[in-house]
Amino acid sequence: MRSRCWEIGLRSPEARRRSRSSRMDPSPAARIRAARVRPLGINRGLVAAVAILCAAVLNACEPGPPPAEPIARQYAAAWQKSDYQAMWDLLADDAKAQVTPAGFTERLPRIADEMTLTSLDAKPGVATHPALPNGSPDPRKASVPLDVTFHTQRVGDIARTTALQLVMIGDKDKAVWRIAWTPEAILPHLTAGRLVRMTRLPTSRGRIIARDGTELATFVEAGVVGVITGQIRSETGLLSSLSDALGMTPDQIKAKYTQSWVKPDLFVPIKTVPASQLDALRTRLSLIEGVQVQATRVRSYPSGLASQTLGYLAEASDAEAKAKTARGVEAGDLIGKKDTGLEATLDDELGGSYGFRLGIVESDERPVETLAETAP
Repeated sequence: MRSRCWEIGLRSPEARRRSRSSRMDPSPAARIRAARVRPLGINRGLVAAVAILCAAVLNACEPGPPPAEPIARQYAAAWQKSDYQAMWDLLADDAKAQVTPAGFTERLPRIADEMTLTSLDAKPGVATHPALPNGSPDPRKASVPLDVTFHTQRVGDIARTTALQLVMIGDKDKAVWRIAWTPEAILPHLTAGRLVRMTRLPTSRGRIIARDGTELATFVEAGVVGVITGQIRSETGLLSSLSDALGMTPDQIKAKYTQSWVKPDLFVPIKTVPASQLDALRTRLSLIEGVQVQATRVRSYPSGLASQTLGYLAEASDAEAKAKTARGVEAGDLIGKKDTGLEATLDDELGGSYGFRLGIVESDERPVETLAETAP
């Protein structure tokens, strides 16, 4: 007879044994039901690794910053073609604030003219990045070496390695490189206040000597009064003083220093005077800005031989100087005149060739560096 406790819902000992048995050896149906409700055991390390991998994939898909070398190549190509406006367009805004477009596109041709540049080769190297305070490379700044060979008419080839400093403008897919330009991108040591200067080295004209040793043409000491136009403060005062001292009219004097070949920093001879007058003229004219009195040597013909035989020396015209460019002759130099005289016939042999020194100087003409030189 069943106990009443079983009737009201309490399990009998047999029922409890069957329940324990089913838990110890569950049926297939029981195992399926248990799997449906069992929570998953997730490996947290695996989740972290997957997250890092996903982030790396996403970063790899984003476009990185552009390389710096293509901008350097554009700059070099424009420089080789003398396309100064294209070079200017590649400059960073901060660099453009330091030099006007006209200042940039006018200064570079002036430097090329001063160097007697015929062409140049510019080859960029591989960019490097400066270090940040933490030691890692700065991705927004770069330096690209630039090997430049200047081919000049006066002093031959000049090879120098300069550098282009670049900065990145913008972010991500809009980032571009621009050049933080300074004059040292042209030549090392060429800072903003310095100049490129070609200096002509004088040559000595040869003597004409007869077979018996008699000097037919030689040089004697003298003085020359000249003008440097870039130093003139009062043209009226200069013309008045020189007119009185030299016995020339103001128009004659002005015609000398307004010739087409004259440059602001060149000494322009106005009149040659005997050496005996040199000291007196220096004292008289020393306070006139733009006037200089220099010692020189002038051609002398002690034998008194007629000019038909020896010829004479006179200032070269623009056309005559151009014909003698290979020797370094410039308008205003003394050359042999009169085709039948020895001075003209043997002008190349007697006159020789001028030497040249190309260098960087301070604004007051103090030398900084010699780039190249050819001897007279």
